[in-house]
Amino acid sequence: MRFGIIGQSRATSICCLPADIILELFALLTGPDLVNFASTSKSFYSYLEENLLWRAQCSRYGLRDLTHFSGLTYRTVYTNLLYPYGSLIGLWANDHPYRGNIMQFRLHVGSETEPPGILGSIWRLPVTPPISPLCIPILKIQFAVSTHSEWDGDPHAVVIICQHDASQSSTTNRDQSVSMRVILGRNRAIYHQAYRRIHAHPHFPAPDAPWYDDERRLPRLRPVSPTGEEVNQRDLASLYPAFRLPMLFTAPSLDRYVPPAGLSVHCDHISCRTVHHPTHAYESLLPFSPLYYPIRPEYITPPGEDEGSSPEGFPCGIWFTQTLDPLCFYVEWELANDQEGTDYDFRPRLKGRVLLGNSSTARGDILFDVSPTEEDPDETLFEGTYLRIQASLGKLIKENISVSIKLEPPNSMIITFPDRRPTPCHRFTGALGPVVQNTQEAAV
Repeated sequence: MRFGIIGQSRATSICCLPADIILELFALLTGPDLVNFASTSKSFYSYLEENLLWRAQCSRYGLRDLTHFSGLTYRTVYTNLLYPYGSLIGLWANDHPYRGNIMQFRLHVGSETEPPGILGSIWRLPVTPPISPLCIPILKIQFAVSTHSEWDGDPHAVVIICQHDASQSSTTNRDQSVSMRVILGRNRAIYHQAYRRIHAHPHFPAPDAPWYDDERRLPRLRPVSPTGEEVNQRDLASLYPAFRLPMLFTAPSLDRYVPPAGLSVHCDHISCRTVHHPTHAYESLLPFSPLYYPIRPEYITPPGEDEGSSPEGFPCGIWFTQTLDPLCFYVEWELANDQEGTDYDFRPRLKGRVLLGNSSTARGDILFDVSPTEEDPDETLFEGTYLRIQASLGKLIKENISVSIKLEPPNSMIITFPDRRPTPCHRFTGALGPVVQNTQEAAV
């Protein structure tokens, strides 16, 4: 690569720049771009041995200290851990029917007693204030040299080990390994078979799901296709007697919707299945495991507003209801468009989509759809509809009831129903509840 000023007879090579300037420029590149560019020249390639460059790559994931990494270099940590698995850091929601699941990955820098790595934990919602999700450690992605004192393989190898019920045993053995795969999407849907009626379960993620982070890449694992042919269980479900209903089955979706690729997490540990498959009230014929999809890390702002702001400073994102059967939902702003003659009235509408449901309200359902009232100039009072679902005689009765929502910026709102006491809701601000070691200790 050469650069120069037009009109000069002699162009200047970038190789002529001082080494410290080249290092500063290389530190601005992403890991793949750094390797690709350095491979164009022998003199550039030698810069890949510079620890400063790989420290800059690790710092993008929040890692700036390797004290507990057993002498590994920044290059090894980035190449073997952060490059393939760093995109996991954040929140992921799975498509398990009704209740769903949220897994949170975070970087753990290690301690004197705990090796470093990327820790994955499952959320459980408490039924009493404060509404902060409880965390159940499920897995950790870490270097084998940190896991096994007598490891006879590659010390730079990365392993995924089970962390569930880790307190029950003094050591973690390699038999409790976790498999992680990227599964390509397939045209399949989940249906709720009730008595003489079939209800389609919401797509998850829906094609227009605002919470889905389509910019975050999946782990750098080889994608695999779903096993087997398309499964159609309609005929099988129709054979079930009425006393076995309601039940869940799968069949190709009528709209031929194919979801994006998702993340599959599987562990043979006997207690892990209930963690990734939260219990619900229905019998299930589903032959596949749930897939996890990335949740957007930033908040959505109303169209036309400055970045990071919303009416009355009210940010959107992940919220929780404070009830005996708590829900977790994602709040979004949507621009309403009411045309009267030649004038347009642009008003932000508020929608809530369920991420963690319960036995009747499914993940993916639109929980409420409200607009600001005309008599409220501050746009803190909204009115509209709320989804109420009741199970009766094996049937799901869905109705949209009137509801009002009072915003209390920045982290609270009150949902008021006509026939029950107001329901307070709280926004997730990053604070987590206590860590629990098994599902028996957590509220489900």
